[in-house]
Amino acid sequence: MGTLTVIAASASLALLATGVQPATVTHDAVLDLFVAKLNEKLIQPTPLPLATYFNRSYPEYSTYSTYPTYPTNEMTRTGRLFSTESATDWIGRAGAALIPTVIITQDNTEIDSSCIIEIAPNLIIADPDNNGVIHITAPDITVTFAPGSILRGSDTSKSTDSNPPDQFTGTGIRIDHQENVIIKGAAIEGYKVGIHATACPGLKLTGSTLSNLYRQRLASTTAAEDQTDWLWPHSNDGNEWRTTYGAAIYIEDSKDIELANNTVRTGQNGILLCRVSSSRIFDNDCSFLSGWGLGLWRSSDNTITRNALDFNIRGYSHGIYNRGQDSAGLLMFEQCSRNLFAENSITHGGDGIFAFAGKEALGEIGAPEMPRVGLGCNDNIFYHNDLSYSAAHGLELTFSFNNRISGNRMIGNGICGIWGGYSQRTVIDDNTIEDNGAP
Repeated sequence: MGTLTVIAASASLALLATGVQPATVTHDAVLDLFVAKLNEKLIQPTPLPLATYFNRSYPEYSTYSTYPTYPTNEMTRTGRLFSTESATDWIGRAGAALIPTVIITQDNTEIDSSCIIEIAPNLIIADPDNNGVIHITAPDITVTFAPGSILRGSDTSKSTDSNPPDQFTGTGIRIDHQENVIIKGAAIEGYKVGIHATACPGLKLTGSTLSNLYRQRLASTTAAEDQTDWLWPHSNDGNEWRTTYGAAIYIEDSKDIELANNTVRTGQNGILLCRVSSSRIFDNDCSFLSGWGLGLWRSSDNTITRNALDFNIRGYSHGIYNRGQDSAGLLMFEQCSRNLFAENSITHGGDGIFAFAGKEALGEIGAPEMPRVGLGCNDNIFYHNDLSYSAAHGLELTFSFNNRISGNRMIGNGICGIWGGYSQRTVIDDNTIEDNGAP
């Protein structure tokens, strides 16, 4: 782990350096010193009753869905109670004083240590070389956007006629082969891709807002559908989703990532995951988009829960055409298996969920000698999701095996609640399926 050079600016920071200024200590040593100070304020050896502990949501834990907090701003540690402000707040505030502020003014700015990002109001920073404005070039760092700082690639205050969103280019933040990077509170708009990460195990993106991003102009009208508006999700091994359609967040070749409490609006695609595994995607809101709220390509063993993926739809004209043009709240293509999808709101899309085994699974691409028996989007669990009011299907799941669809709500979809073409050994139980296929 890297080191921090601590220069005490006040008495509260002086304790970190233990009387020597400046002092170089590890990040763990900084935390230990804070804990030592907490221990000095010990006032009561007995923890509070268990019932007072569990009253705040803490979604990382599935067995215990809450995390202890205490009355009168007191905190316990290993059974001891301290009369202080929250230790988490204390460490966070004092730690922030140690983190430098970086003012972003130009393209290709490299960030190699934890920092706070500041950007002047209304500043536009284009990415003409399409490789990212901010480059994260070190592992194990936390980058936090200061309130009010927006990384903006185009003048989104102009009308779409004078500044067409289908002309937006570039990438806001690029992270390439760096592990355990944390991005907090990013605000990004006016690019084709907001955040692009490659081979970044342990990546965490939290509390970010990405809006006014690239989106294609539709040729369909209320009178007639234009076939050129249909999306083509069948190819992405060459990152075609990103290069053709853009994304707020595009992550590839990564595992153990966490995306939480991010919001995407006014763009074509929300979060796109390519070859991502063993990750957690929760409490995000990717809604009112014209493509896919959340897309998975060759991504397995992930937990995706409590997300809002609503109103993600392309051309639709009531009573004229309503097939959705392959838009969806949740897209799963090319062998996405053993994922858990629970308690998501995925309504009013082209499809709610659109899952397809993939062209490789069907033998249309890949080496001829490759074994394909049993390939598909397999062994997934769809549990307690709302898959209602889509233009086409609540859940389209084709050419796949051993999936379970349980306790979901599928009401008022334009074509059907579940389309399970050529899928086998599918368990469908305890769902509410009503009023689908209505004209």
